[in-house]
Amino acid sequence: MGIDHTVITYRNPRRTDWESFKTDLSGCLSGMTDKIKNFTDLEIAANQLQDAINFAYNENCPLTMRKNNRNTSWWNQDLAVKRMKVRRLFSVAKKSGN
Repeated sequence: MGIDHTVITYRNPRRTDWESFKTDLSGCLSGMTDKIKNFTDLEIAANQLQDAINFAYNENCPLTMRKNNRNTSWWNQDLAVKRMKVRRLFSVAKKSGN
């Protein structure tokens, strides 16, 4: 098994700069049309709105990186097999009352 140092990236909404988010979102939305005449126009407007929100969020919410080092250096396959054997024996003993 060994040590596994995978890097996990995520965005924490609490760390978002909301004032800049609003400014960027307003700038992205200023070019949108407000004339929706049919279903196709509605779909285009919805996609533009979604893209604008995603852009503003990604620009103003910093990406956080965290190392995942939950695996331990001393745990290996041999220990995993022995642990399964012990758990099986424990379950048998528990059922028989010994």
